[in-house]
Amino acid sequence: MNIQETVQGGFSAGAITSKTSVTTQTLTIPNDARTVGGVAIKDVKVVKVALGVLDTAGGVLAWANPESATILIQRVFINITTKSSAASTVDIGVAANGTTLNDTMFDGIDAGTGIGIYDNLNATDIAGANAVPKVNIMTSGQYLTASKASGACAGLVGFAYIEYIRL
Repeated sequence: MNIQETVQGGFSAGAITSKTSVTTQTLTIPNDARTVGGVAIKDVKVVKVALGVLDTAGGVLAWANPESATILIQRVFINITTKSSAASTVDIGVAANGTTLNDTMFDGIDAGTGIGIYDNLNATDIAGANAVPKVNIMTSGQYLTASKASGACAGLVGFAYIEYIRL
């Protein structure tokens, strides 16, 4: 098992500056390490990314496909450890770039009333009608974005855990 960790500095958008560092951890399970029904699992990777607080498309999360190929996102967990300071909801999905709102994985999850873990394969966690519990294809150059859908995300603290395989 290999774990890689990367820490990146903050970013700014106009007059708003984020001091939130982004921590990425990748867990790799080698091809020969596990099998399911006699079939080898193909390099499953799990990435941990800190959530941001900007109220823009991609301002909560803008994670680029790190592979030079298409990947299959098997599962996404959102772990909210501190709720936002005000009422807010967040949309999450695969987008063409890091500044586009998409709600095909999570549609309006509540980030303003409590802490908790949300699972994109659990129909009760994905919230609104636009999200469907399923795996997602993400081509090279695409992003997984989390964006403010309503309210304000200031004060939000948490992590996204993204499980994927390279196709």
